[in-house]
Amino acid sequence: MNQNKKRWYLSWWALILYFIIFIYVLGASGPNSSAPVSTTTTSNDLTIGEEGFLRLLNNNDPTQVICLGPTKESYEEISRALRANDMIGLLEVSGAFCVSNGSRVKLIDSDFAVRRVRIEAGVRPIDSDKVNMSGWVAKEFVVK
Repeated sequence: MNQNKKRWYLSWWALILYFIIFIYVLGASGPNSSAPVSTTTTSNDLTIGEEGFLRLLNNNDPTQVICLGPTKESYEEISRALRANDMIGLLEVSGAFCVSNGSRVKLIDSDFAVRRVRIEAGVRPIDSDKVNMSGWVAKEFVVK
């Protein structure tokens, strides 16, 4: 197996592992809030320019958060920190920010497994300072 294929294969499995850990760490507790959250499906892909939502898989709890990175590289650092369960490492990622599950976004760029979104509106008051910020996030978390 040549070096590029091997690297792609390892990256793919690392990404899958990241999502399993991410869901476990941030979604381990079930929904426990009665705050209204818009209902969306996770099977719909957005096209660039469309509005949608950031949503954890099978979780509508707005107290859960989704972390974004200002660049694809910083999002990879976020992924590594979450895979290692290194919350201090997550804080060290320059420019990283988190918003509540269910925040409204606009898709502004797309790559293989990640999407760049602009935060249009948060779910909770704590998200208000993130409005109009943009960041990269896993494709699975950007839904209609």
